[in-house]
Order: sequence, then structure tokens, then C-alpha cells
Amino acid sequence: MFIPTISPSQLSTYELCPRKWAFDKMDGIRSPSSPAAALGGAVHSVLENWLRDGTFPPAGRPGLIAKSLIPHLPAPGVGKVELVYELKATEDLTYSGRIDLMYVAPDGVHVIHDHKTTGNLRWAKTPHELLTDFQAIQYAAASLEDTGAASARLEWGYVTTKGAIRAHIVTQDVTKDHVAREMQKQDALAAELIHFYKERPKALEVLANPAACNAFGGCHYRTAGLCDGSNNTKGKGEMGLADTLKARKKEQAEAPPPPPAAAVEAEAPPPAQAPKVNPPATTRRRGLNKPTTTTETKPDPETKAGIGLKDLRDAVALCVLSGLASQKDGPELESAGKFCYAVADSFLKARG
Repeated sequence: MFIPTISPSQLSTYELCPRKWAFDKMDGIRSPSSPAAALGGAVHSVLENWLRDGTFPPAGRPGLIAKSLIPHLPAPGVGKVELVYELKATEDLTYSGRIDLMYVAPDGVHVIHDHKTTGNLRWAKTPHELLTDFQAIQYAAASLEDTGAASARLEWGYVTTKGAIRAHIVTQDVTKDHVAREMQKQDALAAELIHFYKERPKALEVLANPAACNAFGGCHYRTAGLCDGSNNTKGKGEMGLADTLKARKKEQAEAPPPPPAAAVEAEAPPPAQAPKVNPPATTRRRGLNKPTTTTETKPDPETKAGIGLKDLRDAVALCVLSGLASQKDGPELESAGKFCYAVADSFLKARG
């Protein structure tokens, strides 16, 4: 089975919205290029020609924008331009990409430079953000493998495309150990992409992130009517915290009153539908729109008066939630539920 290489942009798109990634990579529906992206590509070509052989920027907007970044770059012919890399992580997982420029600074540090066009410098990444950025870390990993150095310098060269043209350089040094730790995080996320490449689900079977629908000027797949941004195709039996709390409140309201204590003691066998203290854990792969159930169960926790601590915790959480549920719903109820469980945990610790 052919599994494509994973680029930094794939990881970024998948982290933003798994379904958006799936429309492109699973359904083969590409987002159209924007005018801003076309202008960025033109500026990139001008800078590439300058760095390769000193070709002076031509007249026109792309050349004018590129000129403002040239003073921050090394002389033509210095370093490696448009370096294509492949990093093999596992048998199934290989990363790939293209680095705009790699060169050695006067202080001897290996520099990884990336050209960036932006409408406003407020979108420029900070040095701290570069420490965890998918593209920056993957480029650093490729550079460190290529040079054998113990550290590298990330250099992101931003230039504005709207209004007065301004250049802004962001730098951050990274060590080999830091890059290795961050690449392990990328490996974990990339494993989900590999899973999808093997299973080949349709995009609508993959989770959407509704909060990302308006990011970066809006989602093409929503505008085209291919996706409404919802996750209404949940797997059978799957519930979020808010849904679970609502269901439990309803069950409590509809449940018949408990039998007298004497009658309970007279019945030797346990109820046929007695709830388990620790049912099999249900897990969901981050991007999957359906759950997978594991068979491993944990030992029952210590019980008090025949009631499991987990059940007691749930009961306390529901009691606290009862004063909030009439005014909250959806995401607000989800947040309230988490708060109530925190109160319940504090209650149990207080009881010892």
C-alpha cells in the first residue's frame, strides 16, 4: 500500500481541522489558491532567483516586495537554496519538505531561513512559537541531519504585501535535543494521518473542528456546501460529557423510587442490569468520528458503603450541575460539567 510522505503543512491543516485535511487527502478535493498565495509564490520565486545567481528583482509588485527582504539575506551563491529533504521516522512514516535557504552565519551557526509574505506583521510568529511550529521543527530536524551540528538557528523572514512594505526577521536557536522531543510529538500526530491513509475514510467520516470554519478567511469546503462544520455523524453510543450528564439527569428523573431496604436484602442475586463501576474504556482517535472500544479494564477502586468512588464522584458532580443545567447548554454545559467534576474531586479528597 502506497503511503505518501507527510509535510509540515499536512500536520498544520490536520491539527486545525481533521476533516479539512481529509477533504484534500482522502476525497481529493483541493482548496483553490487565493490571490494572496499567488502573490506569495511570485515573491518566493524572485528571492530564489536572487539567492541562486544574483538575478535582480524585476519591476512590479512581487519584485518590489522581494527587494525589502534582500538586505536581510546572505549574498547570492551562499548556502543551499530550495533544499528538498526526506526524514524517515518509521517504516510507514516519512516526512518531506523544501527549505528555502540554509547557510552558515558569521558566528558559525547553521541557519534555516524561510521566506514569509503576510498582509500584516501581527500574523508573524514569535520566537517562542517557532519552538513548537511544525514547519520550523521539521526543517531544523532536516538541517541537523544534513549538517551533523548540535544546534541550528531558525530565521523566519517576513515581508508585508499590503500598505507600506516592511520586512521583519524572527530568529530562534534550537538544540538537537529540543528538536528530537518536538519531532516525537509530530510522530504521534502523523501516526493518525498514516492510519487514515490506510483506512481511506470519506471526509465526512472524519471529525470537523467547528471553531476553524472561519479561520484564514473561511473554509472553502463549507463555502462550497460540502461541509456544515458539524459532527452529527457520531458513532453509535458515543456521547460527549454534556450529553452524558443530560442523559443521567433524565434517567434520575424517570427512575422509579427505590424498593424498601428489607426487600433489597431479601433478594440474593444482584440486579440483572447492575451498572459496572469501571466499564470498558471507550477511546476515540483524535480525528475519527467514531469510537473504538478497548477490552482492557481497570480494577475497581476502593468502595465506601457499597458505592464506588467513581459513582460517588459522578453523583456529586450531578448534584452541583443541577443548579447550572437550567441556564446552560451545549459548550457552556460541557464547561460546567468539567467544573462540577472538579468540585466532586475536591469533595472526595475532603472526605478522605
